[in-house]
Amino acid sequence: MEDWFDIALLWLAGAAALVVLCACTFDAGWINPSEQGTGPFVTPERIHTFHVVIWIAAAGCLLCLVRAWWGGTGLPLATAAVLAGIVAVFAMAIYFPRPRVELRAEGFAADRIDVATRGTLTFWNRTGADLVICLGLSGDCDTGAAGPADLRSPGLTVAPDHRVSAVMPKRAGDFRITLVNPAPGATRRDMVIRTYVESA
Repeated sequence: MEDWFDIALLWLAGAAALVVLCACTFDAGWINPSEQGTGPFVTPERIHTFHVVIWIAAAGCLLCLVRAWWGGTGLPLATAAVLAGIVAVFAMAIYFPRPRVELRAEGFAADRIDVATRGTLTFWNRTGADLVICLGLSGDCDTGAAGPADLRSPGLTVAPDHRVSAVMPKRAGDFRITLVNPAPGATRRDMVIRTYVESA
């Protein structure tokens, strides 16, 4: 009977792990922050969900450790390892660094960013007005500039408190982009996107 209890715990943990892996694979909104949407990547709701997962996994691991000590079997330790893996996958899905640029009142938050070719770069507008980003310099779009198709003239519009992503081209290179309509007094209205080929 005790063996059945340990096996049932392992099956439950395995099912939970499968759900989390499928959610990551198919970009479920409750675990994977969307590349496009409203607000920041890591929201209070997503952090709350992560904390709930941590507490449930911690309680499950404690139960498994007690079972392993009490029953003298290693099966509950496998269940504890699966639960720890679920927490690790959750943490990676939420906090894994993603190429993104914040748009602030002073302009771009950085003057350069490196992104893999064919990768995605997300712009988050933290101001209270629509902002337009395009390939160009000093607020002027360069209609002949090579670079991400999403950023070619007339540019990419990012609404207030929204995230909008642009797909990088297939070739490596430096692409200068500019804010067409930054707030008055913006000091960083230009930045460079440097794309690189990921090593195998």
